[in-house]
Amino acid sequence: MVEGVRFQLLVLSIVFLFVLTLGCTENISFDDLEPIPDSTVPPVQKHKECVDDACVEVDGAGEDSCSTNKDCAPPFHYACVEGTCDLVEGVGNDECENDEWCYLWWKKTPEFTGKKGHIYDDKTKELLSGVNIRIANRDFDQWVKTDANGYFELATPPGDFTIFFQKKGYEYHYEHEPIRKDETLWNKLYLEPVEDKDGFGWKVGKVYDQKTGKPLKNAVINFVDGPENVDHGERTEYTDPQGYFEFQLPKGKYTLSVQHEGYYSHQEQFLEIKEGKTIVNTIYLEPVVTGQGKKMGRVYDIDTEEPLAGVNVNMRGSNNYDEIVTTDENGYFEFYAPHTYYSIQFLKDGYMYWIEQNIEFSEEYPTKWNKVFMYPNKDKCPDGTYDTKKDCEDVCTHGDCVESDECFSCVPKKGECEKSSECGEGYEKRVCYQNNVYKAD
Repeated sequence: MVEGVRFQLLVLSIVFLFVLTLGCTENISFDDLEPIPDSTVPPVQKHKECVDDACVEVDGAGEDSCSTNKDCAPPFHYACVEGTCDLVEGVGNDECENDEWCYLWWKKTPEFTGKKGHIYDDKTKELLSGVNIRIANRDFDQWVKTDANGYFELATPPGDFTIFFQKKGYEYHYEHEPIRKDETLWNKLYLEPVEDKDGFGWKVGKVYDQKTGKPLKNAVINFVDGPENVDHGERTEYTDPQGYFEFQLPKGKYTLSVQHEGYYSHQEQFLEIKEGKTIVNTIYLEPVVTGQGKKMGRVYDIDTEEPLAGVNVNMRGSNNYDEIVTTDENGYFEFYAPHTYYSIQFLKDGYMYWIEQNIEFSEEYPTKWNKVFMYPNKDKCPDGTYDTKKDCEDVCTHGDCVESDECFSCVPKKGECEKSSECGEGYEKRVCYQNNVYKAD
């Protein structure tokens, strides 16, 4: 009996516990229960990768390629774009830190080989429009102008170039630079405004084709032989596409030379630059005639430096060419003659004879320019003496011509004269008496 009661109590306890358990777990399903790990099954491997610009964990073995979303952002770097340092997409090393780095910079641009840049006023820092830019070497020669934004570009072949920058009212500037294949050379340049300076003057002008009347660009303008004790150097510039040139020079006298391939040269000598003044003129260059050279120049008095009119200039060539011209009121003369070698003689009463030899006319040297200084024919020896031995011997028929201090004197021989006239005109105070020479009182 007692055993039966114990059994019934045990069963009731089990049922009570079961009901109690069901009440505490009524929201739990078997699907939520984690299985007991089986140590014989390996765990699922994962790693982090960039997916759609985000760093996420994905199944599979491997090393993490990112740690945060920042690692998955699109790549950028700084690069020069049209002269500006910009942030651009793509993997690469930074080319610049600011805009200044983007000039004098060769950038790989297979679609464009050449030069680009901007030009500014050095004083105001404003962009300059209308600047003439010439890029040239022996095989290439082109001009461009800056636009309204001071920008320019010019495609070129690869090579070493001289680049000229000029604008009226600004200092002339040039530089030598290489341009590489499939690369663009960027340049940022400041031109200095020209202001009037104490002791300086101006020479400006235009150069034209004498035959067509069209402006000549690339004519070489050269100022040489400037005033002494002035460190002006030799100034050389080129005319722009409108044939224009300008120089600011220390006051004084200069020689101006104008040259252009295919034309006879032009010169202006003793061109005087005056302080605060501007000399303006128009120059016409004469096209070269095939097979013919031109010789021209001016003749001056060596002492006064004034031009000499009326000088007879005789040019003779190895081809039997023989012509004579006379200098005009400006001392100017010119010849046109076939290519060969020539000599030129200069003759004028009251001046010593002058000659130039081995003057060559050729395709390479079609023009010959020079200035000639003639010496006045003044006796350098005092009265009673002679400049040359020949002049002395022409007079001293009964004596010896003896040189002293670069002058010649007639010394009569003893006993060889019977009257004073035979003893030499240079010694009228000497007389002959009984075959001896005496000084007259």
